[in-house]
Amino acid sequence: MTNEVREQEVWRQYPDPKYPFVEASNLGRIRTKDRTITDKNGKKRFVRGRILKQQVLPNGYMQVPLSVNGKTVHRYVHRIEAASFIPNPDNLPEVNHKDNDRTNNAISNLEWCTSQYNNNYKKNFGTSSTEVLGHPTFAVDLRTSKILRFESQCEAAHQLGVYQGNIQKVLNGEKSQTGGYWFTEDESKITEEKIKEIRAKMQPCQVIAVNFKTGEVFWFESQREAARQLGINQASIGRIANGQQNRAGDYWFCDADETAVEKTRNKFGDEIANKVKELM
Repeated sequence: MTNEVREQEVWRQYPDPKYPFVEASNLGRIRTKDRTITDKNGKKRFVRGRILKQQVLPNGYMQVPLSVNGKTVHRYVHRIEAASFIPNPDNLPEVNHKDNDRTNNAISNLEWCTSQYNNNYKKNFGTSSTEVLGHPTFAVDLRTSKILRFESQCEAAHQLGVYQGNIQKVLNGEKSQTGGYWFTEDESKITEEKIKEIRAKMQPCQVIAVNFKTGEVFWFESQREAARQLGINQASIGRIANGQQNRAGDYWFCDADETAVEKTRNKFGDEIANKVKELM
């Protein structure tokens, strides 16, 4: 590790009271602190702190051995890291690797999540770093003509809140656009004429919003419009509609299509579903 990287490294106490001698680094390293322990004969001895060697498990996750009272236990590195650095006010049970590389336990790559989110993430974005890396993908915002570059379809899907399968369909020519974006892996194909052609085929992706607190139901002509009026990030709306996220602010969203009423009924019950039916 270079001196420049070391200067950027931040260490924090692992909050589990069973392991007061453990610290985690924002770059994914785990270390122990200098401490005095009592051995099995009742004698006290000094133990110098050190960076712990991490082991790769068959499932791809990293673990470290921790010795307490003469017994060695193993703990997942990603869970130590998340507990040490990332707030979890909703008590979410699992930790997701954003790039699907289970050996990359830098804090920027981790997020607390639900089991459903974690499972959907694997289904939508693959289950290995090889699948995630892919090829550079370009997204054209069809409203502003802004060109965005991503290292992979997975990254584009996660950042824009678009289902990765639909990105592939756009690349294959099966769809003209998805989520208000046109995608290509060949930047030279991005021309003003091509953008105009796709815009002419576009139909707004209408969306339903339900307020968790009040039970109010809203219809919007597009995710963009919902984001603008409710002050919510459009990517979050897309992720909720795709089942990757549960809520944004006080709202839940789904596409205003033939499945909207049933999706709302499964989520909120008949009363809210009937309100959606009236808006469709």
